[in-house]
Amino acid sequence: MASGENYLKTWFKTQRDVEPTSPYIRKQREMAIQKSVIDKMKKMKAAERDYEQRLKEIAEKAPVSRYGYVDLPPHSVRIQQKVKAARGKMKEDQTKYKEWLDKKSVEHDQRIQQNSSNYFAALKEVREKNLERQKAYEKSKSTPALRKKPTTLTEEEIQKIWDEMLHPVWDKSIKERAEMEKQFMKWTEDLKKNTTCAIDHKFTGEMGEMKEALEAKLKTRRAQTLKHAMDTENEYWDWTKTLKTKHQCSIDQAWTV
Repeated sequence: MASGENYLKTWFKTQRDVEPTSPYIRKQREMAIQKSVIDKMKKMKAAERDYEQRLKEIAEKAPVSRYGYVDLPPHSVRIQQKVKAARGKMKEDQTKYKEWLDKKSVEHDQRIQQNSSNYFAALKEVREKNLERQKAYEKSKSTPALRKKPTTLTEEEIQKIWDEMLHPVWDKSIKERAEMEKQFMKWTEDLKKNTTCAIDHKFTGEMGEMKEALEAKLKTRRAQTLKHAMDTENEYWDWTKTLKTKHQCSIDQAWTV
């Protein structure tokens, strides 16, 4: 029987793609296939039993470290301990972040209060200066002897100027500021159109000795440039002559028909 199986194995290797026609050969092939499947299943079962046995032995064995035996808790207990430690660290980080956020919020509020107090102090100072100017103006109106120079402005124009000085633009409404900006832009356009420069920038006279000196300097520079170009060209042609005498072409240039 063993010799018949060996024969069938060798025959199947050589005739792998040929479908057997004999019922006996077909039956023997099916039996050989079933036997090989059963043998493989037995080997797999034995390997599975060995693997389970090794796992059991490893689980029962005490853990070993680099420095000897160490009694460690079970795997589930170690996982719980790690989870507890991670949660404690997360809680600690959240507490630190909340403290940092509260600190930054307090610093931000203090900075806003400081800026607002500085702004109101500066505004108060400006208003006090405006009040002093107004008092000085009232005093100057009441004492005509202080006016040393005569002026062509009327009382209404002077009052308007003082109003503009005593009531700056930031104390006015948005509508008034927009109107003042329009008037200023219109005034600048008219100034650009109607104003001419008092100095004539066109030169129509003779330069005299300066002109002659500049022309002589320009001629000298042109001559120097031309001489430099000629010297450079002569040096190039001298170099080509030496190159022609020293080197010869490796290709025969003679044309023969």
